[in-house]
Amino acid sequence: MCYRSGSQGCIRRQIQVASRARWAASTPDVSEKPSKENESMIFDDRQFFHALHQEYEQHIRGFWRRYLSLKTLRRIRVLSYTPTTRPEVVPMDDFTLQEVFYAYQHPKSIETESEWIDWVFRLRQADRRHALEFVEDWSGFRIGIVGSVPWVVATVVGVTWTAKGGDAQTAFTVAGYILTVGTGELALLAIVSKIES
Repeated sequence: MCYRSGSQGCIRRQIQVASRARWAASTPDVSEKPSKENESMIFDDRQFFHALHQEYEQHIRGFWRRYLSLKTLRRIRVLSYTPTTRPEVVPMDDFTLQEVFYAYQHPKSIETESEWIDWVFRLRQADRRHALEFVEDWSGFRIGIVGSVPWVVATVVGVTWTAKGGDAQTAFTVAGYILTVGTGELALLAIVSKIES
């Protein structure tokens, strides 16, 4: 897994998967449980996408970016790299990448046992490694929510102040101040989101 985070380059996290058929061929007694070294090994598609989701949400994205960022995950791409080269995007058809993204978003709807695990093994090459890159982009929904909160609060304050017998000019001066502060906070959130990515 890879996430490009500005100055940090590509943050890499690893998930280990194994094909049951390959595991059975390499393990003399298939009935025995995986040993301590490989108990974190993933064998089926649901576990694979659940592990991807957990790694991204908990380790790559983190608490602050999950709740305060104005960006959201838009797609997942496949990267190819060697120990001495920068990661490059692997040209793949959009349908496959959309299937990967859908499976990532809805791991409970996966009905296959090892189709995605086998896909991972088909990507393997002797001289190259592969990673899934998580690509974020601005979220219109988040921007709309954060942008509308100061407007709604300013309007409620102005109308309430006036309804309780206060001076309308003072009420909407205060409402204008609230709107200015709220817009400034929105701009700061946008700057922080841009710096982090």
